[in-house]
Amino acid sequence: MNTDNVDRPSSRSLAIIFKDHLDNTIECGKALSELFLNLEEPDQYISKVKQLEEKGDRLTAEAYCSLELLTYSEYIYITEQLYSSRFKFRHSGATDDLKIIGQQRA
Repeated sequence: MNTDNVDRPSSRSLAIIFKDHLDNTIECGKALSELFLNLEEPDQYISKVKQLEEKGDRLTAEAYCSLELLTYSEYIYITEQLYSSRFKFRHSGATDDLKIIGQQRA
């Protein structure tokens, strides 16, 4: 990954960078889907996927540089937030799975 064209220090928050990365990933998935639906003329779709992949690389580099600038307390806060949201996601997913299994047996 090339970090030469990333502005330092990052003036954008990690939350914004991560949201942009997620949006880019979703857009890339849609572009890949379009590519597979149009394999007879793939050139324009391949160029779109490459463009989005390069944007993802830039966003990854920007996030990495931003993480290097965090103070210890900011890093701990982000880690706790990620762990907390991950736990909630897993818990709600497991609860939903149990509800579905219960409905299937009834």
